[in-house]
Amino acid sequence: MKYLPPDLLDRLADGQRHQGIVAKVVAFSYLSFDELPKAISTNSGLVWILILDGLTDPRNFGALMRTAESVGIRHVLIPKDRAVAVTPTVVKASAGAAHYLNIYRTTNLRRAIAHLKELGFWIVGLDTKAPEAIYDRAYPRRLGIVLGSEGGGIRPLILRGAIILHLYRWKAKSPRLTLRSPEPSFFMSCCAKHVRIDNEGTKG
Repeated sequence: MKYLPPDLLDRLADGQRHQGIVAKVVAFSYLSFDELPKAISTNSGLVWILILDGLTDPRNFGALMRTAESVGIRHVLIPKDRAVAVTPTVVKASAGAAHYLNIYRTTNLRRAIAHLKELGFWIVGLDTKAPEAIYDRAYPRRLGIVLGSEGGGIRPLILRGAIILHLYRWKAKSPRLTLRSPEPSFFMSCCAKHVRIDNEGTKG
C-alpha cells in the first residue's frame, strides 16, 4: 500500500470517482464457450444460462448480472463483438455479482445457442409480439434466457433459434421490450418462481 497525493490518484483513476483508493488489478478473465458444456456436464440439477444478444449499456449489464446471481443463475453468455464487455462500470453496477458468475464469450452466438439446444436446453427469448405470457409456461431444469439489445431487442436470426418464443403480453404503449427499464429483472425473478422440478412436458 502506498499513500499518494490526491492529484496523482485522480490521474491514476483516469477521471473516475475513486473515493481515495485506487487498486491495480488484472483484466477480467472470460471463459471460452467451449468450457461451458464441460462446466455443466456433471450438474443434474437446475442449470439456467443468461444469454445477452448485443447488450451495449454497462449499467444494464451489471444490473442483469446482479439479478441473475440473486435467483441462482451461474452462467452468462455474451457475444465477443458488438456488445458491452465486463468493465469497472459493469462490475460496480453488478454489486460484485460479476465475480460470482461464469461469463463466457463466443464469436458466434447463434451457433452457441444451437449447441445448447443439442445439449437439451430450452431457449426462450423475451419478445413483445409473442403469443404467450411468461406465466403460461413451466420451465425445465435446463433453460437459456435470451435478452436483446436496448434499442433493437433480440436479432431475428437469434429469435428463430428459440425453442419457445418468450412469452410476455406487453401492456405498455412502447412497441418493444428493451433493457432501459427494470422489467427484464422482473421477468427473470418470475421465471425463478415457475421452474419445473422435472424435465418433462409443460402446463401449456
